[in-house]
Amino acid sequence: MLMSVWRQFRVTLARFGGREGYELNIFSNAHAPLLFADGLTMSPTIIIPVFGAMGSGKTSFINAVSGSCLPVGNGYEACTLDMKHDGIPLVTVNGVSIQLVDTPGFNNPAVKTDLEILERISKYLTRRFQQNEYFGGVIYMHSISEMKIGNASKTVLKTFQYMCGSRSLRNAVFLTTMWSSPPTSRELQREEELRRHPIVCAISPITIMRIGRRTCSEGIDILRALVSKTPRPCPFDLQIELSASGEEEVSLQYTAAGLAMVPELADVAEAQHKLNTLRGEQDDQKTNTAEIERRRKEYESMVWNIREARRLQDFETIRRGGRPPGVYVSVTFPCTIV
Repeated sequence: MLMSVWRQFRVTLARFGGREGYELNIFSNAHAPLLFADGLTMSPTIIIPVFGAMGSGKTSFINAVSGSCLPVGNGYEACTLDMKHDGIPLVTVNGVSIQLVDTPGFNNPAVKTDLEILERISKYLTRRFQQNEYFGGVIYMHSISEMKIGNASKTVLKTFQYMCGSRSLRNAVFLTTMWSSPPTSRELQREEELRRHPIVCAISPITIMRIGRRTCSEGIDILRALVSKTPRPCPFDLQIELSASGEEEVSLQYTAAGLAMVPELADVAEAQHKLNTLRGEQDDQKTNTAEIERRRKEYESMVWNIREARRLQDFETIRRGGRPPGVYVSVTFPCTIV
């Protein structure tokens, strides 16, 4: 009976994870996770989250492909505020079951800061990581109707890049949406500008594709392209960073994705690092020369000025009814918000 449930088979992939002739041993039944030769595991169902800015068409794409009926925002107000897959049926492509995951969009006026959106995403990612469930692919959606990649879009793209990491981006698709039928010359020009844009080139080797008005057939083609990449289990860099300290509390703000979301925090971290280096020099050399003292005071002043500017910015945010982005995430939930 056991042999009827369990089966062992050996597959030699022509191209798996960038390595020729990589051999894969899988012991599986209908519910067991796949076991890969490098020790990683992945659910028999491939999990693919769909990211992007608010209004890029994430939920509409998922509804069209899976047949789900998730509520769709009206362009001014987003309906998706947390990562979720409940209510989204599995999609079968080339014999592979795919679970799509809807995600909250950045630049959402209903949420005080994008760092809060990143916090909500990180909760889901950490929970999946603790369950040894990794993503077999990822989709990032960008509206071709956007006139240009402004500062807000640059920040979101950098955050996406550092959240995923180079390994996960191998199994990623950059999907341009809201195309006209047929495409206009202006849209084609924007696509060409997008392909050459430094921030998009920086997240190579991501694959760039396009989709019109989110028809089912187009969506299936996108998923087929992802499945054809031979997706392998690959945790996001953000998942690894948040889990690196075991039971210790990890600050989301000081992960690579968090620093990309709030760039001024990187200035604080750099100034603090220089200050700590100078203090170490004083301890090692057992001296207090005028030059070291001058540099120490200079960097202390720099740290103070940056923190004072941050304090004034937080005060202004609170005065306007917002919430300053002082968010901490604990690897063991419930999370602690400071």
